[in-house]
Amino acid sequence: MKDYLLKDVIFAPLASTGLRNGGEGVISDLINFALIQGMIIVGNILGSPILEGNIPITSLQKYNLKEFLGKEEVDELGGLIAKDLGKRVAKLLLKMNK
Repeated sequence: MKDYLLKDVIFAPLASTGLRNGGEGVISDLINFALIQGMIIVGNILGSPILEGNIPITSLQKYNLKEFLGKEEVDELGGLIAKDLGKRVAKLLLKMNK
């Protein structure tokens, strides 16, 4: 962290939590750290930020919030959010290299 060695590094935070909307504090702390270090923060733009509240978190809780994932099940929304975030980072890198 000395001398802003992370300055201008792309930062795309993801978190994993037990509850669908239980990781906002973690994401906020990560974003605050990145801002203090002068990093470039990238977020996802999947769906509606107002209706779905889809901050980049994967969860053990199903999207309907009434059940938890079984042993062989995956968090489809978390996967979509991670994929979208990866695409946005790639597009940003292409723009930066022009």
